[in-house]
Amino acid sequence: MHHYWCLFHVLKAFKGKAKTYLKDQWTEASEQFWTIMYSQEDPMPTLASFTLRWAQVSPGFSDYILHQWVGRIHKWAIFYRTNFCLQNEQTDHQGIHTNNYTESWHRLLKNSYLSHPDRLQIDEVVQILTEEVKSHYHWLQQQVKSGFAGQTSNKFQMRQKLVADAFTPEEMEISGVVCMAITGRYTIFSFSNPTVRQHMVKTSFSRATGKVQLASCTCQHFNRCGKPTLNK
Repeated sequence: MHHYWCLFHVLKAFKGKAKTYLKDQWTEASEQFWTIMYSQEDPMPTLASFTLRWAQVSPGFSDYILHQWVGRIHKWAIFYRTNFCLQNEQTDHQGIHTNNYTESWHRLLKNSYLSHPDRLQIDEVVQILTEEVKSHYHWLQQQVKSGFAGQTSNKFQMRQKLVADAFTPEEMEISGVVCMAITGRYTIFSFSNPTVRQHMVKTSFSRATGKVQLASCTCQHFNRCGKPTLNK
C-alpha cells in the first residue's frame, strides 16, 4: 500500500523553506519545484539538476532538498501516482488530497458524530458512519422528496460554501489553480493536477431566487451527481 503526501502541504512547506534560504529568489525555485512535482515524465533527473543548480546559491537549501525531498520523491511527485497499466489513467485515490474542504468535513464529523471522550476503534467509527451519518442524510433526502421539508442547504452544504469561500488567493497560487472568467462561464484549473486538467463552469440567473446559480460543470462529479465539487 502506497502513502502519498498532500500536494498542497508539500508546496506550502517547500515555499516556507525557500523563502528562508533563498530570500528574493524563492519564487523562481518554487515555480521550478512545482513543475517537477506535476511532471508527467520521470522527475528524478530534473530534480537532480534542480538540486545542483540551487546548491550554487545556497548549500543549506540544497541539503534541505536532498534530505527532505529527493529520497521521498515517490511520496509527492505526480509521476509516481500514475497507473501506467491503465493507459496513464490516474489511480482511484488521485484528487483526494488534504485541503480546507476535507479538513472542514473532518471537523464536522468529529464534533457532530464522533464527539466521544475516548478514542474510538476503527470498527466503532465505521458503525457510526453507516448507522448514524448515512441514515441521517438519507432521512433528510426523504423528507425533501416527500414534501415534508423544503429544499434548503443543510449544515454540511453550508460548510462547503464557507470552505470554498475561505480559499485565499495565496492558497490558490500555491496549488497552481487559476480561474478565468468570461460572462456566465468560468475556466477553472483542477485542484488535483492543474497542469493537465481544467473544468468549464457555467452559471445562470435564477428569477425565482434573484441570484446567480450553477448551471453546469464539466467535471465527472457534476456529470454523475448533478452537484458541484471543490477538489477535482
